[in-house]
Amino acid sequence: MTVVKSRRGESELEVITKSRELAKYTIQICDNEKNFPKRHRWFTNNRIADVALDVCGFIYEANSTYVKFWSDYVIRRNNQIQALNSIERLLLNMTIAYELYHVESKRIDYWTGLVIEVQKLLRAWRDSDLKRYSNLMPQ
Repeated sequence: MTVVKSRRGESELEVITKSRELAKYTIQICDNEKNFPKRHRWFTNNRIADVALDVCGFIYEANSTYVKFWSDYVIRRNNQIQALNSIERLLLNMTIAYELYHVESKRIDYWTGLVIEVQKLLRAWRDSDLKRYSNLMPQ
């Protein structure tokens, strides 16, 4: 049975899908010479792409952590926090790239929208985990 799109809740794995979409889009933008000069590829482009891949990697690592004990939750939460920190670094790198290379506003708007969406989903997941695993907290 299908559910009308407006009545669907957020999927728990939506953050994974969106982070993968963000990583792919970031690599495409960084690989395009119209956005970034080829001579700056090793200095700027690779750093930006690496951070986007870090976001995706930390989210995958957090998701793959099976939480049975408090220590498992701490590992999972640390990966979520690392992903959030990487998102902040990605936004900074995107801002600098926009100012230096004058990437088209339309592309930056879409790209930033993806980042903000991943950030929102990740924060919701982190908050949900806190409620879900609070019973495991050591006394």
